[in-house]
Amino acid sequence: MTDPEPNPNRPLSRSYLLERVWGTGVDVHSRTLDTHIARLRRKLDLGETVGVTIRTLYGFGYQLEAVIDHPM
Repeated sequence: MTDPEPNPNRPLSRSYLLERVWGTGVDVHSRTLDTHIARLRRKLDLGETVGVTIRTLYGFGYQLEAVIDHPM
């Protein structure tokens, strides 16, 4: 599998992320990815203060995006 082009606004599916992180053929529970995303958000302090967030795309996956109201 090839890596997607760098694009912070590109939505990534849950299946793509699971495969890239844990590989194929591994039985990983759906909540595992959610837990890791939550930890990334917390540890990187993502949100309005840094101007970047990981948005959940319900029923699809996640998207890294800039916070619109971030003061530069």
